Amino acid sequence: MCHTDVPGRLHAWPHSCDLRRANGGGILAARFRRWRRTADQPAREGSDTLSQIFLSYSPQDERAASSIHAELRRDYGLDVWWDGDVPRGNDWLRKVSRALNRSDGMIVLVSPAAINSDLVTREVEHALTSDRFQDRLFPLIIKPTEQVPGYFSLVPVFDATKNRKRGLKSVAKAIIASER
Repeated sequence: MCHTDVPGRLHAWPHSCDLRRANGGGILAARFRRWRRTADQPAREGSDTLSQIFLSYSPQDERAASSIHAELRRDYGLDVWWDGDVPRGNDWLRKVSRALNRSDGMIVLVSPAAINSDLVTREVEHALTSDRFQDRLFPLIIKPTEQVPGYFSLVPVFDATKNRKRGLKSVAKAIIASER
């Protein structure tokens, strides 16, 4: 019996048990690739597309953010937006703001640098106060952190410090299951 076959529990199709049947994420990625939308299209209620997920991280964690961004897109077919493809300059802040407003979920890469980052704090505050991000904030711990923000008690937290592949798979499953 699948753990999601609990009476009264709603889950998105395909539910997380399909992830176990996927061979290394390849089948899963192929299944969801057709639902990906381009970064310029807004998410639509009741649509067959996966929502855009905003990746929030400290600039000190840019290397980890780059590889996590690539893995989530490649292995799970998620539409993850990050600012690594946006050239720094006059338009940078406007483009980040536009992407944040288009997104319907957020992955926050948690590290000591992120905890002390004003930019990450502002992005998380935006998500916590926006209806669009309700139940769609996904903190992913990438480096052990002694201090954790208070919002950790409000949302599920994912750990990629000991087993990165398992951490990414868990956050991908949660994102897919949260699709409306």
